[in-house]
Amino acid sequence: MSNEQLLLSEKALSIPVIDVREHLEDVPGGTDRAAAELRVALEQVGFFVITGHGVDWAMVDTAYAQAKRLFDLPDKEKQTIAIPGTFADKYGKRGYMGFTDDAYGSTRATNRIESFYFGLDDAHNRWPAELDGFQNAMLTYLQTVNQLAFRLLPIYARALGLDREFFASYFQDPATSFRAAHYPPNDKPGMWGLMPHTDRAFLTVLPMNDVGGLQIRPEGSEWIDAPQVAEAFIINSGDTLRRWTNDRFLSTPHRVLPPTKDRYSLPYFYSPSPDKVMEQLSSCVSGSGTHYKAIKFDVFYREYFSPDYRPNDPRLSS
Repeated sequence: MSNEQLLLSEKALSIPVIDVREHLEDVPGGTDRAAAELRVALEQVGFFVITGHGVDWAMVDTAYAQAKRLFDLPDKEKQTIAIPGTFADKYGKRGYMGFTDDAYGSTRATNRIESFYFGLDDAHNRWPAELDGFQNAMLTYLQTVNQLAFRLLPIYARALGLDREFFASYFQDPATSFRAAHYPPNDKPGMWGLMPHTDRAFLTVLPMNDVGGLQIRPEGSEWIDAPQVAEAFIINSGDTLRRWTNDRFLSTPHRVLPPTKDRYSLPYFYSPSPDKVMEQLSSCVSGSGTHYKAIKFDVFYREYFSPDYRPNDPRLSS
């Protein structure tokens, strides 16, 4: 390993923890201080942890407890709210996805995960009738994390040398996806909790829980465990942001190891409005020029889920 690779590996092993309280409270200089830390995190690691977010963690705990209630239901009852068809309508996936469902037109046989999807437009959600309080608790959590994601956008803009409100117009009607997930104990050879992948989104917000298993693979590093920080969110950039920044900000592969006890997860995927066009940001174009053509987000969305999207990416090897 070269000295440069060794240095990168050492940096990658330390996933930054960014306190965003001063930004959220409009303390002078708070946004730019957080932006400087975010810039380092996304140029070198692709993941970071936020504290000082102001979210009531009792609400997060309630959402996790409600997710457990859902996945504890008999399979027959969960199937009554299964996602209709093989994919999703224009509102995205809504409903339950079992362990062997084929959601993307590709195999999920190496993953051991069941999921429940819903969105901000409640008219199109599919709720379990048996669980009093479930709908309210999950929507409250979703609305809170959606607001948090929007309030973090100025930090991203300043990290890229842009006006702090640059991204606001791109997220007036954001493309979002929320998944409550359950990874049961699993020791079957060749089976993952969730196999190595990168996310599609601009950013993904994941609240910490007490069962580990998430691993990330920063460039120049081996697989490393994600940190466990009490009452914090771990955030990563996805392929949308990597493309938009001309590969300046990373979209880091990650995976979930098979757990030894039940693991629950509440990832929220946050992306621009479908009709917005992503052009290479001027602050991310150097002498080498642009790496990607301008593209509407909904076109990129379809590309991401196609079988031809990055079929042999070496970064996703296990």
